[in-house]
Amino acid sequence: MGGPVEARGTNGAACFNAEFALQTRYCRSSMFSQSVYEWGLNLIRAVQSLQSAPLTVCMKVVSFLSDPKAYMLILSFIFLCFDEKRGAKLTLAVLFAGACNDTLKNTLKVPRPYAVDPAVGLDSVSGFSTPSGHSQASASFWPYAMYLWPASSLSVKKRRAVKIALAAGLPLCIGFSRVYLGVHYPSDVLLGWVLGFLLSLGLMLFSEQIERLLKGCTKTVKILILALIAAGFNAISSLDPSMAAAFFGFGTGYVLLCENGGFCAANGTPVQKALRMLVFAALTGGIYFGLKAVFPAKGSGYYVLFRFIRYALAAFSGSFIVPKLCIVLKIAGSQP
Repeated sequence: MGGPVEARGTNGAACFNAEFALQTRYCRSSMFSQSVYEWGLNLIRAVQSLQSAPLTVCMKVVSFLSDPKAYMLILSFIFLCFDEKRGAKLTLAVLFAGACNDTLKNTLKVPRPYAVDPAVGLDSVSGFSTPSGHSQASASFWPYAMYLWPASSLSVKKRRAVKIALAAGLPLCIGFSRVYLGVHYPSDVLLGWVLGFLLSLGLMLFSEQIERLLKGCTKTVKILILALIAAGFNAISSLDPSMAAAFFGFGTGYVLLCENGGFCAANGTPVQKALRMLVFAALTGGIYFGLKAVFPAKGSGYYVLFRFIRYALAAFSGSFIVPKLCIVLKIAGSQP
């Protein structure tokens, strides 16, 4: 009789000890997180001791350089008016970084600093805090853009200085602006930088190998790969599928564009290139805002699904429909 009771007692003690150890680790982790965020708030307050109206305006301008609207303008110009191949690579890199960022934010669900202490809020933005999307996007885009940038008439020394200033200096300034404005903890910015620089480094090292692998794939396989990547992001967190959807939509459009005669961004007069940007704004903006007006609003059970469709179609229009329409309108040409 004593044996089984003793065994049950031993198992119960073991379970209790395991649960206690787990709770202890959780508490220690929670205490560590709290201390990191408290340190972050103190650093934000210290940075904001420099606060002035002109500096705040300047920081908002710097911060806007890594806003999605700014990237949309920059990337669409590169893709439609400068170099469609480099534009496609950079756009997919930024959208992939954005999808990673959204997934992490919606998984970690860390409140913004000004939600904890409203006094530090010099700006207001939606969404969660960790990691910093602006910092991650800038660290993904600018180093990779400088790596892809063609040779110029500048001397080697000057060209290197410009590339370092943009590849490293701009992400650092953008990250600082996010702390100054009180919309991110310093730890958010550091994590964003690390993730962004790792992504751009990975692309610098392995993009050519990835291109060689994809060259042997059919368009169906390429689109399936894009769909699986987008589905993977949504499987982890489906709260906001916008960047994963845009990644899928733009990538699918570019695959079909390359399979159907391509598009030449470099050729054309300044007037023709300006008209391409107007076509892009009218068509892509029309799809985005038109579908937003008719699709289910936030709060609906179908909101996430239709948000995915809206972003995917808007991005698809930018990478396939707009270039093809520009060719039809004779303000652009196919690949020679």
